[in-house]
This record gives sequence, structure tokens and C-alpha cells, in this order.
Amino acid sequence: LLRFIACAWPATTKAVLKDARLTRLLHYELLLLLGAAIGLSLNDYAIWPQLYFKPEIISQLLLFSISLFFACLFAINTNNQADVELDAISNPNRPLVQNTISLAHYQAMSWFFLGMTLLYAGFVSGAALITQLFILGTYYVYSMLPLRIKRIFLLSKGVIGVNSFALAILGFHIVQGAIFYFPWQLGLILLLGFSLCANVIDIKDVEADRKHGIRTLPTVLGVRSAQYGIALSFFITYFSFYFLVPDFRLLPIMITGAGLQFYFITRVPYQEKPVFILENVSLILLIGYLLLNKLL
Repeated sequence: LLRFIACAWPATTKAVLKDARLTRLLHYELLLLLGAAIGLSLNDYAIWPQLYFKPEIISQLLLFSISLFFACLFAINTNNQADVELDAISNPNRPLVQNTISLAHYQAMSWFFLGMTLLYAGFVSGAALITQLFILGTYYVYSMLPLRIKRIFLLSKGVIGVNSFALAILGFHIVQGAIFYFPWQLGLILLLGFSLCANVIDIKDVEADRKHGIRTLPTVLGVRSAQYGIALSFFITYFSFYFLVPDFRLLPIMITGAGLQFYFITRVPYQEKPVFILENVSLILLIGYLLLNKLL
């Protein structure tokens, strides 16, 4: 089906994939894997016996990862529809701003993305479907009227922390079959730390947000003060992972990652991509550490 769509509408497919924001998608995919890695690390057996006796872990993670991809496209699609005026200032390369895709066509695509999201989530389990519906719902009220909670100062970024927490919980549930032993330390890091760090997405949009009266950390405090505040949030969040994985050998990696994030966020001119790349690399290293320990 996807191959047919790409062949039938190559220009549209290219425009959609170009706007897919893969670093942000990877963030959520990795949160799902992090929850699964923690679930595997808490069991008494090594990884291979666990996967041998419960092979559906891999298939369920794969299916939900596909669901997440379509959920990302749906969230981007609806957000772009609501933010045309803002994007004309801060993101002029978006499809609706450039008029590379008509609004009617773009709206129709959102239903396709939604259908595929729910289809693949339903293949996993009822819990996965409920989790995906929750994530879609929170992002919809974040972007769209009448609520459009992205306009609420600071509170709006809690959506990112809550959804990161939901995905980690689901990954843990896929492995463990329950969530009773999900580490509370990770819950606090995701709900509090990731919510504060999520304000980083507003730095590049400050001009458009200020013009349209949207209260974000950069528009309220000023860009420079907000950069230092967000960088400090990243610094503390990096070190808070020590309470999840208390291994002193990880401290040099945490210090390096925290220092680099502080630099990337506060440097002038600011560029968003290195921040997201480093955040994803940090999650990959953490997942790798957890899995490697269960191989030995």
C-alpha cells in the first residue's frame, strides 16, 4: 500500500517525509525501547532466553513502532493545519506554507495516518491501542482549537513528558505483562525532567510565538535567559539518570552529555538539530548499557 502511494503521489510523499521530523520521532521510538530494556533488565534471565520464550516482544515492539511513525505524521499534519500563520514566520518550508499540498488533500491525509496508527496499535494489544489513543488525544488538544493548550505557559510542555512516560510504561508492559515494578525514578525523570527540557522546541519559534501572543519560556523570559534555563534543565535531567542506573562508570558519560547539551542550547546562533541528535544518542547509549548488562 505504501509503495503504491509513493508511486502514485511521489511529490506529496516526498513533501510529507521531508517534514516528518525524524529526530523527534526517534525520541518516542527510543522511549518505547527504553521501557522494554528496563523490563528485560529487571528479569532474572538473560535477554536471549526471555526473547526465546516470549518472541512476541519483538513483534509487538516492531508493530507499535510502525504505529508511532504514523502517529507522528498525524500529529505533524494536524499541527501544521493549525499553525499555518506561525509557520509562515518561523518554518517557511512547511508544505502548507509553500502550498506544495492543497489543504483539502492534506486534511484527507490526516485520516489515513490516523487509521494506520490505530490499525497497527490494535495489532499489538488493547493496552497499546489505549496508549496510542491517549497520545493522539493529548497532542490533538495541544495543537488544535478549541483548547489548543500549547498557548498555556509551561503547562503545555507537560504533554511531551506525559507521552514520553506513557510510551516507556507501554514498552515495560510489553515485556513484563504488568507495570507494578516500573521504576518510579524514571517516572519522575520523564514527567518532570522531560517536561521542562521540552521547552527547547520553542527557542527557534520565538519570533512567531511573540507575534501571535503565545506565552512560551523564550517569549516570557527572553531568548537568552530561556536558553540558560532550558540548558540547566537538561543538565540536571542528565544527572538524574544516575538515580535510575547508579553506576559510577556512567558519570563521565553523563557529564559529557550534559556539558554538550548545555553548549548546544546556549550557543549563538542556536541550532535545534544537534540538541535532538545528542538526546537520541544519549538514549541509545542508555538502552545499550541496560541490554549489554543482560547479555553477560
